[in-house]
Amino acid sequence: IIRPGGWVFIEDTFLGRAEFAEPFNRYWTSNIGWPSEYDEVARRHGFAPVACVDVSAEAAGFWRLSVAYTERLLADDARDEERLRGSIDWQSGIAGAYLDGGMRNLLLSFQKPA
Repeated sequence: IIRPGGWVFIEDTFLGRAEFAEPFNRYWTSNIGWPSEYDEVARRHGFAPVACVDVSAEAAGFWRLSVAYTERLLADDARDEERLRGSIDWQSGIAGAYLDGGMRNLLLSFQKPA
């Protein structure tokens, strides 16, 4: 239970364009949504949206590092080459989607009015 005046902070990946929903959901076995869905649920439960900070460019850097790490794993041991190459492709795609607006990494904050 969050008391009046309390806060909720969320970091998550959201859709920027609809064509990313199916591949994201298939890969992660999830159901990615839109930022507006979080806002709607928050308002329905008595929270007011306070801030939305887009950190997609910074998150893309994480995925580029993840690609480099996976490439290193592949160079050290190619026994799992097909899976690792698939991971590299996926990680590269996420980095690109964060940079071109296809997906967004957001920091959201909501407050329950006092």
